Formats: sequence, C-alpha cells, structure tokens
Amino acid sequence: MTKKELIEFGQKLIEKGRTPTEIHNAIAIKSSSKKLLNEVLEQIFINEKPTIKRSPERTKDLLNANKLKLNLEYSMKGLLRISVTILIVGGITYGLSSIEVNQNEVFGWTTLSQGLIVTILFLLVKYKGLMNLLLPAVIIYFSIWLIELLIWGMPNDLLEVYNSQALNVPPRIKLNVDAGIARIIGFIFPFVYLGVKLFLGWFIYLPFRNHLKYEALTQDVKDDLIDF
Repeated sequence: MTKKELIEFGQKLIEKGRTPTEIHNAIAIKSSSKKLLNEVLEQIFINEKPTIKRSPERTKDLLNANKLKLNLEYSMKGLLRISVTILIVGGITYGLSSIEVNQNEVFGWTTLSQGLIVTILFLLVKYKGLMNLLLPAVIIYFSIWLIELLIWGMPNDLLEVYNSQALNVPPRIKLNVDAGIARIIGFIFPFVYLGVKLFLGWFIYLPFRNHLKYEALTQDVKDDLIDF
C-alpha cells in the first residue's frame, strides 16, 4: 500500500474507535518499512479526526445489527455447500436402493430433484443477487418433501426383503446381510434419511430467515454499519 492509502486506512481505524496499539499493529502489517510506518502514524495522529460518539443504546443496536449482517453473510457463503450436500444425499440414497430389495429409488430421485432445483436457485442468488429467490427455494424444497411423504411415506429398511424372503444378494449389493451390523444399518436407514432431510431443510430456511431479519433493519442503522 502507498503512504496515502495507509493514512486513509489508519483514519478509518480511528473513526471506528480502534486503540493506538491496534492501529499501530494493523498498519505495521501493511507497511513496507519501519520508516514508512512511522511517517504514516505521525501523519494519522496529527490529522486525527474526532472519534464518532454514540450513545450506549445506539452502540448496542449496532452490535445486534452487525450480528445479523454477519449471519446473513455467513449464510450466503454456505448456499452452494447446502445444495451440493442435498445432491450427495440423493446420490447415496439412490445408490443404496434396489428394485429387488427395498424399492427406495424414488427417494433418491426426489432428493436429487430437490438438490438440482435448489442449486439453480442458489446460483442465481449468489451470483446474480436475486435474493427474492431464497423463499422459492424454501417452498420448493419442503413441497417436494411433503409430496414424497404423503405419497411414498418413509423409505424402506435397506434389507427389507430379507426379513421375509430368502433371496440371494444381488451383485450390486456387497453386504453380508446375515451380519448384525448390516441389519442394524438397514433398520435405522429410514430414520437417518428423515433426520438428514430435516437437517438440510433447516439450512435451506436459515439464509431466508437471516435475510428477512437484516432487511427489517432501518436504513439509518444499515448506513451506520458501514463505519461501525
């Protein structure tokens, strides 16, 4: 950074109420030499502007507002991770399904469709700034899941057919169905599936909720957050 840029950087730190030690350390990191550091610090404190004075109530409001802003920013960073995770869950569910054994393919397809639609919407939100698509993402995800539950209910035990019929294991299923652990995994799968879908649903809803809370802030609070 140039000397001028360092001075402007230091003045912004002063306006934010940073201590001299914090200012010194922050500028030292960005300075190319000790001489430049001393020159910048001397210039900053000579031309120091009055620190912005805020009431305790206003400071508290800004701290709460800043928390909402950070929550929203964090949610935005995780949008694509959420949608990709849904696609992975759909792929795993489909991969563990078999017409001969548990007939769970439909749950794989519905989850993959949820992931695909949510991914498209979140791409538009993240790269086009279309925040109004956060609500449709929530509605579509839970609508598809509701249809899934109403029509097909819960997935079957992964080894459902072996509980009533003596069949050979299909080549695609590399599992010893007589082993206790296999039966346990098969039994708990439907509950794990529902839990994961609910967990992902929460993270689909969270960005929308954080966006609503941030948009509910008054414009003057948003403006003050820039210099806070």
